[in-house]
Amino acid sequence: MIGPQSWRLPNQPRAGWLAAPPDNPIVRALWFQWLWAPSNHFVIKRQLRGCRSVLDLGCGPNSILRDMPKRFCSLGVDVFLPYLHASQRRRIHHNYVRADLRRLELREKSFDAVLLLEIIEHLSKSEALRLLSKAESWARQTIIVSTPQGFVQTGVCDGNRFLVHQSGWTKHELEGLGFECWGTGGWRKLYRAEGGTPWLKPMLGGLVLAAISQKITYFFPRSCFGLVAVKRLHT
Repeated sequence: MIGPQSWRLPNQPRAGWLAAPPDNPIVRALWFQWLWAPSNHFVIKRQLRGCRSVLDLGCGPNSILRDMPKRFCSLGVDVFLPYLHASQRRRIHHNYVRADLRRLELREKSFDAVLLLEIIEHLSKSEALRLLSKAESWARQTIIVSTPQGFVQTGVCDGNRFLVHQSGWTKHELEGLGFECWGTGGWRKLYRAEGGTPWLKPMLGGLVLAAISQKITYFFPRSCFGLVAVKRLHT
């Protein structure tokens, strides 16, 4: 069972930067990805080993799955149509569904892994908890969540009102839900509370400093800007 607006998206023409946000060549450079290791990319890639099907909830225009070997089939779900079109042009997922995650319904145990990457902070606590419960019913093996640690204030971006943050999450809360947590993003005091951007200028310098600190703070999640959390299911 899938929501009413599910389909393999038709090919769409480019519609400006909104529908296909440009890649940042620095962020995608191999040296920059190496600098950030161990990162959420490292954790997610390791946890997806052996998975044959992946559900990417709130996939956005440029899912982290883009940079991973396609050893599984994936379904991308998002409510914002321009992001789905951008993701389709990049051929990140095999199929797409346009749906509000709060109303999405799927068959139980229909995917090996369910991803909620930078998603739960965009929902209220009660909505996020309901979605996490649904994710557990949809997943056969594992659930992977990433989120900023604590509340980070954000506004509308790309004309997408769903990007506004509604809640903040801590390591203690996620562990209470059965997740194992690691730190991401480096030392949290390098970031502004509003917007979650490095306060050091130029920004690239702040990102490099955060990346260096990530080598240590990965093992001390309470000191990190973000969290990546994994819940392994025993079925």
